[in-house]
Amino acid sequence: MVEPGTNVKYCGAGRLDDRIILASYVYGRADITRSNNGVKGLLSKGQISSSKTGTVPFEDGNLHYISDQTCAFFVSCAVNYPARTAFQFLQQLKTQFSQACGPSIQTAQEGTLTKNARQLMKDLCTKFDDVRNVDKIASVSDQVNKVKEVMSDNIQIMLQNQDQLEHLNESTEMLQRESQAFQKKAVSVKRTMWWKNMKMTLIIAAIIIIIIVIIVATLIPRK
Repeated sequence: MVEPGTNVKYCGAGRLDDRIILASYVYGRADITRSNNGVKGLLSKGQISSSKTGTVPFEDGNLHYISDQTCAFFVSCAVNYPARTAFQFLQQLKTQFSQACGPSIQTAQEGTLTKNARQLMKDLCTKFDDVRNVDKIASVSDQVNKVKEVMSDNIQIMLQNQDQLEHLNESTEMLQRESQAFQKKAVSVKRTMWWKNMKMTLIIAAIIIIIIVIIVATLIPRK
């Protein structure tokens, strides 16, 4: 969800012959007085004139405008906002503003048409602030970027799994080597214990034989 005023910040309409702003609307956190004064400066310097279309640097972004013989329509956007989308905004603003205000455009005092045009300007700002709502190219590009992100995440997971698999293989091989070493050691210990047991058995047997011999010798009468 795009925060209001991220891309479309301010819009309005001005009359060219006396260079006044008939209606304006700020979207998000922009300063409407500052923006109005900026546009008035452009109008007074002739940078926005009749029957022209253009873009000029404005505040922290760009001001796009279109004009006919009577009025100029303008919108302030973020620097990276597509110009083609901004001009779509302006064409719709021009059409809707002309329908809403009609003959009043010729005679209205400065700022007096804001009330009539406020809702339509708000709706346009809301609609165009998220460029994906109105620009198919941007929408497709966004979808492509999302797919790329998913693919990148999947690749990262695969690489992590590969690392884990390699680590598991190494651990398995190490366990096998340790198991083989343990088996060899167990066989060696078993043999050693067998010889110890055998020696003990032979010693005990020898002692028993000696005791038997002594007992037998004592029982045989001497001549």
